Order: sequence, then C-alpha cells, then structure tokens
Amino acid sequence: MGYDYWLSHPHIYSEGAPADVGIEGLGRMVPWSYMMKYHQDHPEVLTIDRQGNKQWMVPEYAYPGMRASKAAEFGTWPRSTSQGHHCVNAQRDEPVDSPPDHADQYGFNQPVVDDMKRLYDVDIMTDPRFDWKSPSFKSDDEMVQKWRNLRGSYITQLYREIREAMRAANPDVKFAVALSGEFVGPPMAMHARMAQVDR
Repeated sequence: MGYDYWLSHPHIYSEGAPADVGIEGLGRMVPWSYMMKYHQDHPEVLTIDRQGNKQWMVPEYAYPGMRASKAAEFGTWPRSTSQGHHCVNAQRDEPVDSPPDHADQYGFNQPVVDDMKRLYDVDIMTDPRFDWKSPSFKSDDEMVQKWRNLRGSYITQLYREIREAMRAANPDVKFAVALSGEFVGPPMAMHARMAQVDR
C-alpha cells in the first residue's frame, strides 16, 4: 500500500537493570538485556521502600530530571511521522526481582518525603500509617491517600511534559494514554490516582 510502519515500545516503567540484577524463572532474563542510561547515571531515581531497597525498572517521577529524560525519549518518535496518533500503553512494569509484596511498599524517595513534609507536615519515613507492615497501617487512611495522590501528580506532570516534547517535535501527532482504571495498581507498587492530562 506504500505506507511506512514505525513501531516502538513506549513505556514509563520498564527501564532495565544492571546485568547482575534479577532472578531466574519463567519469562525472566538473566542477565538483564538492557538498562536505560539515565538510570545508570542516576540510580537514585529508582523507587525505594522505607529501608532504601530499590525496585528495578520503576522510576519515581518526582525527580524533574527523570521526567525530562523520559519526555525527551518520547519526543524523538514524532519526528518520524507526519500525521496520525501516537498512543502510549505504558501503565505496567516488568519487575526484575520479585514483584512488590504490597501496593504501598515503595514510594519513599527523598523528593516524596520532602513534599509530604512540606504539604502535610508528615514524615512518611517514621509515621507508622505509611508502613504497610505496621498494625497502624490502614489502606483507606486519608493521609495515605494524599501520599498516593501526590505520587500520581508526578505522573500527571510527566504526561504533560511528554505531550509538550511530542508537540515540539511534531504538532500534528496526537498523544493518548491507555489506563486500565482510575488507579494505578499493585504491579507498580502504588495506588496513585491519576489526574486528567490537559488536552
């Protein structure tokens, strides 16, 4: 038919890992076959639990540099097409190690800690309401939901920045995100409520 086909695998939670990270098993790659350069240069952007353990593949988008890197990556693709839609089905991760034990296990990076302190005067590193192993943890706690919403706001900001980068590369390319529901679920270790990305 004379059409050019451009394929990509856009994602925001599949950033790779060092070759020595991972566990063997069905569908696993050991050693892991790739790692995003930004993660290699800035390992602090990987989401961490309260003990500082990293969840490989999954960045915490509270970091402006991480968002800028991902937006730049998405912004390269529209240069290859003159029209049409660019759809992103990115809301999943591929854990290199075992998946998280709980949806609220991760999300304790310093920018998140600082923003929770600034916004709500809460220290999520010491407050037992944010420790999923604590008897004080309640999934429906209002402050825990504010933490989830905060983390979701970083992803909303990421999508705004991706949209801007794609428009700068080609204003005719449309940007869409496929979400499976109102909440980002346990596979990404959070229940962050997504705000609508400005059109």
